[in-house]
Amino acid sequence: MRLRLAEDAAGRRVLVRVEDNGPGIPLDRMERIFQDGWSTKPERGTARRGLGLALVHRLVLRHGGRIDVRSGPPGAVFTVELPLPLGGAEPPESAEGVFAGTGVGVGTGAGILR
Repeated sequence: MRLRLAEDAAGRRVLVRVEDNGPGIPLDRMERIFQDGWSTKPERGTARRGLGLALVHRLVLRHGGRIDVRSGPPGAVFTVELPLPLGGAEPPESAEGVFAGTGVGVGTGAGILR
């Protein structure tokens, strides 16, 4: 998995990009990935799945942002854009970090902008 954090050229939005190297998201399921309970993983008894993307989606929209999703193979790429607060808040320094694993290429599938 790879994580990148940056601000846009005008310094008005923060961009967060998360890339993974999984199987990607089938195009016929793209519209459902932000629904509560949607998951690529099989059910595990009473343990709930599919809350992470739904929660991120709600929080991003609540704060005036948007999510762009692109799917590979290999993997999926989620780009979150959030507006920076006006008046006195310092924008974050551009940074790039890599979490466990290696970097991945960006998929070529269709994107969804919400």
